[in-house]
Amino acid sequence: MPMPVLSDIFDGRNEALLQPGFLRALDRASHARKDWPEAGVQRLLQVLKKRGSLGDVCARFGLFATPEEQLHVRQDWFGEGGNGWWPKEPMEALFRKGVVRAIELLREHDRPLASYWRIGKDTRRVQITFALSSHQLTLLISTPPPRARAGRVRMVRNPKVWVVVPKSNGRIASVPGLTPVPDDEPRIPPVPCTL
Repeated sequence: MPMPVLSDIFDGRNEALLQPGFLRALDRASHARKDWPEAGVQRLLQVLKKRGSLGDVCARFGLFATPEEQLHVRQDWFGEGGNGWWPKEPMEALFRKGVVRAIELLREHDRPLASYWRIGKDTRRVQITFALSSHQLTLLISTPPPRARAGRVRMVRNPKVWVVVPKSNGRIASVPGLTPVPDDEPRIPPVPCTL
């Protein structure tokens, strides 16, 4: 799915909360975490220690719905080819470390993963945060706005996301968050840790 134009996302707000397709696919893969064989998990962790391995791992797990999405994530998110959205950030390395930490936490706490991308106009650096509750492990990727904009995506109000914001009249309001129209969910292999 192409990156939404920031004016479509922000709609006068200071931030947006999105759930890109490859992150939704990662969340769905976490639901089968009890079926991940130990040898597969250990092999995956070894592979993830190698620079530049994340795009290949994501492709092998079936996290990309289309070749276009794979190219988008590899180039724009992970910075393959040197033209990523955050050229001063070690995105691929951050994501690899984040995936390793997610696997460790999933296995330690036996909760499904819920992943989100927060774009903040005032965010200076990329950061990956985890929060554990009794029901899930939340992964939050916080970034500054992407440096490039590609394509236009229709934004819709998401009844599962709310933003509390100050209005121009001085009042505080709770408004529905905007997210791209959901795309089709890609297939997830039954046991994704078999590398």
